[in-house]
Amino acid sequence: MNNTAEYENEIDLKKLCIYILRKWKVLLIAFVVGALLLGLLKAFSSPELVTDTALIEANQTKITEYQTALSTNQSTLSTNQSTIASNKNQISINEAAIEDQNQTLKDLQDVLDTHEQMLDELEAMQDTGLTNDEQVVVLDRAAEMTGRIYDLNAEIADVRESITNYESQIETLQQDNENLEAANKTLTANIESQQTEINRLTAEMEPKQVPVSTGDIVTYTIIGALLGIILVCIWLCIKYIFSKKLKDEQDLVGRYGFYILGVFNDINTKQQDLINRLLDKWAGIRRDQNTEDEYRLIAAKIQMSESKQPTHHLMVTGTLPFETLQGVEAKLKSFLPAEQYEIHAAENLAYNSDVLTQIKQYEIVLVEKKDASDVREIEELAEVLKVSEVHVVGAIVL
Repeated sequence: MNNTAEYENEIDLKKLCIYILRKWKVLLIAFVVGALLLGLLKAFSSPELVTDTALIEANQTKITEYQTALSTNQSTLSTNQSTIASNKNQISINEAAIEDQNQTLKDLQDVLDTHEQMLDELEAMQDTGLTNDEQVVVLDRAAEMTGRIYDLNAEIADVRESITNYESQIETLQQDNENLEAANKTLTANIESQQTEINRLTAEMEPKQVPVSTGDIVTYTIIGALLGIILVCIWLCIKYIFSKKLKDEQDLVGRYGFYILGVFNDINTKQQDLINRLLDKWAGIRRDQNTEDEYRLIAAKIQMSESKQPTHHLMVTGTLPFETLQGVEAKLKSFLPAEQYEIHAAENLAYNSDVLTQIKQYEIVLVEKKDASDVREIEELAEVLKVSEVHVVGAIVL
């Protein structure tokens, strides 16, 4: 018999592929479920936040420029406002000075009027027949009064000139303030415009919510479908590799070196789908065989392999239920000559002590079933047969 440990380390990729492809319905379900799960997950996921690095860099440069201009305009506006306040204060001072000068002018005018009246009276006295001494006194007083009137007129002229200067300064200051206020309106408009532009550029740099596109949904759907198939394939590979069930007749040949007398496949070709029919053809499996013909062929192989003894004792055994072994026993009896073959069915010899003591007088026909027989039990049975040194005619695989 072959080394079982070495055989277990070998994996037939063709058989593995066929095994996986036979599960095409499971693969199809995994394909659909994976596609739906990831596709729906992407479709109902939150919008992605996307930032444009190039746009951010460009906007930051523009914002710096706007902030510099904004700072300059704000500084100029502040200076203008201080100047306007200073001018208004100076205007108030000048207006107070004009008021004082007007009062001074009024007082001087009153004094001038008084002196002119007194001069008129002195001039009138000169025609009233005054003595020489009185005439001299009157003339002296008139001369004094005339000088005083002259001085008053000079003072009045100075006061009026001062008022004119104050008024001129006020007019100049008011004109400056009007110009500064007009400039401030322009600066305020520029500042508002620059701040608005800075806010717009800042808003542009915020991460944008990008809704999920149809292309993304399709991509995730395809990925989900492929991922579903891959995961199921991995699971099927693990299940196939670590399965302890008999996969096919080649397991018996490879593991234990048993001769295969016959293999029975489910005769359901008409019910098989196209994929499984193609896989059967690839694997070399026939499902159109006749059970009677197959047993007749098995009987012929048994007869060819036996020695020229008058009577042969065959024992049909295996790890399958006793009812199954009895069915094979009945079939062999119907195709092998009763006078030459005594055929008996016996349960697993590894656990049947009654038969095990008589095993040496029998030749063994092993019966096992694909996807049902446990290779660990077959291993124990094969070891018993090896130790007993009995002749194993071959194996029948159901």
